[in-house]
Amino acid sequence: MKFGMILLMSAGSTSFIHNLIETAGGTNVAGITEDEFFTFSMEKLLENDPDIYIINAHSHTPEDIKTRTGYEVLSAVKNDQVFTVDDSLISRSRSSRDSRTGTIGQNHPSGDFLIKMNFKEKRKLWKSLLISLSIALVLISIYTVTIGPAEISFQAAMSIILAKIPFIQQRIDLAQYSEVQLTIIWSLRVPRVILAGLVGGALGVVGASFQGFFKTPWRILLSSAYPLEQL
Repeated sequence: MKFGMILLMSAGSTSFIHNLIETAGGTNVAGITEDEFFTFSMEKLLENDPDIYIINAHSHTPEDIKTRTGYEVLSAVKNDQVFTVDDSLISRSRSSRDSRTGTIGQNHPSGDFLIKMNFKEKRKLWKSLLISLSIALVLISIYTVTIGPAEISFQAAMSIILAKIPFIQQRIDLAQYSEVQLTIIWSLRVPRVILAGLVGGALGVVGASFQGFFKTPWRILLSSAYPLEQL
């Protein structure tokens, strides 16, 4: 069994997909390793010459596989045994295997609750999640500013930060803090926290962009299976 959109990847003997193949009575040609997913050699693929080649509908079509260089010698290609399978059928989010009994169990809950929710419920969920994460971000950012090699107490750091907030600054006397402490907080720690937030936000935007570009199903993103190509 192998999978991959660019690299020739495969699911090893410890993967969920391997269990599905074994349960169906097939033999995973890549079950020679205990790695869950690994890079599969093209030479090994040709040497094992699988009778059936399965890909998920998200990555490629049977026609794409048949036109790849070297694939024309595979028995699966010669006998027109290249098939596609829906992502939900090979994702842990839709099915879970009991490795001890060898039976297919109930649907895994990961991500399925999103599919069952209506628009208003999803909107309420995302709104609550956004508010909660925003509050957590602010609290973590403030706490991070109070941490550093220089010995500045939590109370002192918080006072220096709050002194910049209107209506509160009048109640805080910055004269009790040294110029060094003020410099460390506003010239070193605060810019560091802001930069970390910007970098994290940029990574989030990149991740969301890739998600939109490749149109990876959420049920797969929330599971341990990979939305690539299956054999």
